[in-house]
Amino acid sequence: MKKTVICVIGMHRSGTSATTRVINLLGIEVGDEATLLDPQKDNPKGFWENKELVKINDEILSCFGREWDTSLPICGDWWKRSEMKPYREKIIEVLSRNLKSTERWVWKDPRTSILLPLYNDIIKELGIDIRFIICVRNPLDVHNSLMKRDNFSLFKSIDVWKHYTISSFYWTRGYRRLIVHFDRLLDNRELVINEISKFLEIEATYSDLKVKEKIDDFLCKELRHSQTADRTFLSDDSVDCDSRNLYRETRGAR
Repeated sequence: MKKTVICVIGMHRSGTSATTRVINLLGIEVGDEATLLDPQKDNPKGFWENKELVKINDEILSCFGREWDTSLPICGDWWKRSEMKPYREKIIEVLSRNLKSTERWVWKDPRTSILLPLYNDIIKELGIDIRFIICVRNPLDVHNSLMKRDNFSLFKSIDVWKHYTISSFYWTRGYRRLIVHFDRLLDNRELVINEISKFLEIEATYSDLKVKEKIDDFLCKELRHSQTADRTFLSDDSVDCDSRNLYRETRGAR
């Protein structure tokens, strides 16, 4: 059986942590607990992020004078540059190590969304299967979360959201991918979780009582501090038309 990695991407504060934990509860390995970022005040139920890949991604962004909250794409075929060789080797080592004892492994770091060309190249080199799950959330709720945590303006939040969203969808064209809307995951969990199970071709579903109990305990109401109707964002004249159209397209994307 071909080794498979599941890569959960999307804008920060869009439900990537919740989605990754659900996938883990469905039976996909997320790695040893010691390799994961510790829970924080803004994410008390855990980030479910591999701390090594987060560190590598931050270092790559730093090479180009950027941080996680950049809204500026890196120009040219940056992933082919010689400076990327040490990072390629580190990523290969992390992926290979985590797949050594399992057939399928899930990782999540929103930063991967804007570094996908490098990861796609590495996955192709390793000859392993990859499936993407793109997490989407109403940009106004993303902003509300970023404003509370990082004091971002609406303009900055939307610009960063746009960068992550365009990159996530553009660089996963032609790959197997599933779009998971955060609000649907919380409000219609049985349907969405069974979609995830089908997409990943795993037997566990929300109907499994043991799985259901664990997921219901995790997907509590405290995970969501803001819920805005889509029509509110789509009719908000303070947001540029391109961003509103982009969100409209993500809702119907496949």
